[in-house]
Amino acid sequence: MSAVATKFPRDERASGVRVSSHVAPSTKMVTSLADWAKTAKSKEERKKAGIQKASLDRAEREMNEMIEREDYTGAKPMHVFVLYAMLHKHVYGVEASEAESPGERKKAIMFIGSTLRSRFDGDVAALIAFVRWVWAREERTEKWRRETRQTNGRRLGCYLAFSPRLYTDYKVARERALASR
Repeated sequence: MSAVATKFPRDERASGVRVSSHVAPSTKMVTSLADWAKTAKSKEERKKAGIQKASLDRAEREMNEMIEREDYTGAKPMHVFVLYAMLHKHVYGVEASEAESPGERKKAIMFIGSTLRSRFDGDVAALIAFVRWVWAREERTEKWRRETRQTNGRRLGCYLAFSPRLYTDYKVARERALASR
């Protein structure tokens, strides 16, 4: 019995046709595969993949409105990424490198979306409370670095800002705050 037949035993018995794993491809399939290969995007078109600046600008305007209202209903991972980039600029005085290219933006936003689902059960308000805690802590640290003329110190990149390590630190800080009441 072939691997395909083993995978789908009911289909083989019901139809009475033996499924073989050594079927030669039809001419039609090869032609359609060749046609499909011709439709590959050019290098310039592939470079455009990712989150474009116009989308980011729109998300930034929407996030500023959400901040003013203090209502994050409807916020998506892109909005949280914009918030990260805004806070990065505020604390360090420079643009976040993750916001420079469409591909980097897309990877960072996908990472934030994964964090939102895996650690916050899709609750954007809870994720934003975490972001607020992370950046308040980083702002204090950066202020200390500048006051004491520390030239070392790691920048809080997107992947570190939404890392399991900082999430655990956040949970510990919340637990300590509850215990001290």
